[in-house]
Amino acid sequence: LYGQIGLECAGHLGGDVAWGTAHGVCLGPQLDSPLPEDAAIIARLTKHPDPNVRRMAIEGAARLGRDVGFQQQAANTIAGVDLAGSIHLASALFEAFGVEGIPIARLSRAQVSSILSQLVPIDRFDNKEHDLFFSCVGEYAPDLLFDFFFERLKRYGEVRTGRRVGYAHWGNTHPRTYFAKAQPPVGVLDQLQKVRDFLAEGTLPAIWTAELFWVFGDAGGAAQAALNEWLTSGDQTKIRLARSLAEDRTSGEDSKDAGAGFCAPGMDD
Repeated sequence: LYGQIGLECAGHLGGDVAWGTAHGVCLGPQLDSPLPEDAAIIARLTKHPDPNVRRMAIEGAARLGRDVGFQQQAANTIAGVDLAGSIHLASALFEAFGVEGIPIARLSRAQVSSILSQLVPIDRFDNKEHDLFFSCVGEYAPDLLFDFFFERLKRYGEVRTGRRVGYAHWGNTHPRTYFAKAQPPVGVLDQLQKVRDFLAEGTLPAIWTAELFWVFGDAGGAAQAALNEWLTSGDQTKIRLARSLAEDRTSGEDSKDAGAGFCAPGMDD
């Protein structure tokens, strides 16, 4: 009976009814010893059109995930939330996979990719929980995080109008920090070539492109290989741009180990 009534209330389009349900289930003491009915109600709440209800449902799913028996279900529930471009919903998701949260390895690569794609339109990330989440992704799926930052870099190039705008390609933390524990992915050469080619579009100064280009260092020779293609091309524009990337390699060198302690426990399980 509890489960049936809870599901009906969770699906109620009236914000007050769903909010009351979310408050009772997600913040209530029963989640210290959760039941399958709790998990089902929270999953229904994450689909509610009211973003405030969805945010509380994420928080409830995070509590649910503290129980190992519900951890995978909680991770799947959170991964399916529509973030709707909201920094508040995104921050709740980040915290769910925080220091005492669900190990990010509970997410599939497809789920991580889906989450990251929803984060691209959000203006800025500067908080500790953001750094923690990105560092965990950088260790778990560095290629996906690299693609995410490349999409943000391209978006910044589209919205930038010659002066500082609300959107930031990345925050105050240098992107290399998030890859401190990462090994260069298998397709790193292709990824670096795409970033290099983006520089030729002239949308952004070379320094910002270089920050992403060098996150893996030389990447086992892949970075130098990508530059050599242009340095030996005979095209003076490409040669100039390749040299500018090489000159900017030291950008962020001092911060390359700054993220070593960011990632949550459980990544090596």
